[in-house]
Amino acid sequence: MTRNPGLKVESKKNVPPEMLATLKESGVTANKLQPFAVVDGKQVYSIQTDGKNAIRLWEKLRAVVDKTGFWPLVMGHNQGVWLKEDLATSDSIAAGWAKALKKQTGRTYDKRLGITQMILRAGLDLDADAWLKKHRYPDPTAGDDIWEMMAEEAGVKISRSKPNAKFRSVHEVLSGKPLKEVTLALWPTTDGSEVPALMRYGGWNSCPMPHEQVALLRRWKFRYDAELVAIAGDVEELRVGKPPKTDAAALELAREQFSYCDDIVTQGTMTLERLAECLKNGTVWYFWWD
Repeated sequence: MTRNPGLKVESKKNVPPEMLATLKESGVTANKLQPFAVVDGKQVYSIQTDGKNAIRLWEKLRAVVDKTGFWPLVMGHNQGVWLKEDLATSDSIAAGWAKALKKQTGRTYDKRLGITQMILRAGLDLDADAWLKKHRYPDPTAGDDIWEMMAEEAGVKISRSKPNAKFRSVHEVLSGKPLKEVTLALWPTTDGSEVPALMRYGGWNSCPMPHEQVALLRRWKFRYDAELVAIAGDVEELRVGKPPKTDAAALELAREQFSYCDDIVTQGTMTLERLAECLKNGTVWYFWWD
């Protein structure tokens, strides 16, 4: 018998009673609902579950976001490249973010706004079309397609990729088995595109800066009904309500995603066409920064 996803709700002094009541009314059960971090003076909560039930629990928590005021986020079995210390605030840290954002955007942001609001405003100010054009990589060539070369040597033909519908962040990388332990964090916002700003996530390797992620996530929410589900280490995954339906539309999106995260092609599909095959009618998007 399959057990219900999630956890038994426990009445704790540090969890708002109204949140517990909303979860209980919505049929969400949890073994643990506890403080996870603090951002902008607001509490972030966490819930422990396992890989088999994590996405179903996310869906239940997503359904009550407007009531709880918290966006659920799968964070995997560890936080990887993200540290709670990233949420530290001080005048000097705020000034550092203001300086970094000015360098990135050419705009001056008032550090008195606080770090999150500076990042969010920078995201609102960002012209996503211009950003994608600026960060456009040359299309991969036949010589970049290692998979095709290996297939030719083996005398086999590569079949078309299937639309992606699987979340990888809740599975072990090598075995593909569901993780035994997964952390879901509840971030104080009703807009999933704001989560990278709250987390201060990005800006390392080729991972876009938080304000750039905010802008692109908003674009994709409007165009494809894509919503942030997971930021697990160096992996980011979205659930998609309106995926592209044609080859041309999927290829156009593949180019955007290649600009956002080149590793999914250069260390993944090898060609934009194969990425487009995963995106056409695909309900899950996967990003990974090496």
